[in-house]
Amino acid sequence: TQKTEIQFALGEYVDNSIDSYFKFKDSLEKINPSFKPFIDVTFDSHENTIVIEDNCAGIHKSDEDRAFNIGTVNPHKSDIGTYGMGMKVSSFWFSSNWEVITKPINEKYEKTFKVNLNKILESGKTEDLKIRSDAEPFTKIILRDVYPGRLPKETRKLSNIQKYLFEMYRFMILEKSITIRFNGRPLKQEMPDIYSKRYIDDKNGKDGDEKVWITKLPAFDLGIAKIKGKKTSLKTLGGAAYIKSRGSAKGQKGFSIFWKNRLVDGHAQKPWMPSTNNYDDPELQIYGAVNQYKAQRLEGYIHLCPEFRVPSTKDGVDWEGLEEVLIRKLKTYL
Repeated sequence: TQKTEIQFALGEYVDNSIDSYFKFKDSLEKINPSFKPFIDVTFDSHENTIVIEDNCAGIHKSDEDRAFNIGTVNPHKSDIGTYGMGMKVSSFWFSSNWEVITKPINEKYEKTFKVNLNKILESGKTEDLKIRSDAEPFTKIILRDVYPGRLPKETRKLSNIQKYLFEMYRFMILEKSITIRFNGRPLKQEMPDIYSKRYIDDKNGKDGDEKVWITKLPAFDLGIAKIKGKKTSLKTLGGAAYIKSRGSAKGQKGFSIFWKNRLVDGHAQKPWMPSTNNYDDPELQIYGAVNQYKAQRLEGYIHLCPEFRVPSTKDGVDWEGLEEVLIRKLKTYL
């Protein structure tokens, strides 16, 4: 859906900022021992602009070609921004007129790259400007003349974007690795209340211990897959499953799937809920019908090892034929 595309497109900018921070974390903290990374996303419907700004390490001279040439591969495979396409593809999806202002760490110049598709078609190049600067590192992306429908004004749609961005980077936000602000407000969200109940102690008939219905998931070895001609062991890295105190037929997501600590599948617009809706085999049905209590209350999250591949849009997983192995092992454990 379009609102999912907006959120995933914004996520590409956030991924780049996060990569920049972790790659240069030591250098940034050397400049400022109390350094705290932030990413600001600002929607301005009056000016028809979207601005994404961070205080991370900037775009270095050595990365300029990769940053502005479509399809140039990111050499740092451990990064979230594996494909080297996010900023360009997302920016052109939002607008044909955008610019990037950046001051890289350990460089003397603040650089501006103006990208106007009509002018590029005429001249074959972007407008670049460099000025000497002692400013601390940052990157600011300004998307102008945003295409209709890709800068929502309605409170509900904006709220959905905020909720989904929080879900994408839940663990980084909760661990305080990074702060993400949307229209000036830090992303935050109440985590679901988990069902708990105090049980009777059978020995003395009095109140016993309170049971909180959450369980840590172990790591599951899923098997060997051939990735780029090389045999690779694929597994999960743990997670959790829990029962919510209150069920809801809206916003069901089942299990959230995280890769490199970033959500890639299992959310309200695309639930990961193996059920009667997509499997005939009862052994592959963790959930029943969506109106049953289990579908409304059972949630969890699973971390995948970085050896898994995801599409360039990071809105799914290339399971290499092992998704059903995971479902069977998860169902057996639960």
